[in-house]
Amino acid sequence: MSASDTSAEGVVELTTWRQAHEIHSLRDMLTIYRQWATAIAAENTRLHEEIAGLKATAPRTHTVRSPRTRSDCPA
Repeated sequence: MSASDTSAEGVVELTTWRQAHEIHSLRDMLTIYRQWATAIAAENTRLHEEIAGLKATAPRTHTVRSPRTRSDCPA
């Protein structure tokens, strides 16, 4: 084997090693992302249920009017 063949093999091995570690890092990141997405979805569901419960128990009030404008005021 010549020096250039050894050098080429080293480049290929290094590139393969880097790609394998990059893939591993991306998979780890994806796992973490999925865990957090699941946790956020569960929290969102819990908050929606809490809001629905509060709306169900809140006293009914009349509709709030929009703020007055100059045309509403007597001259």
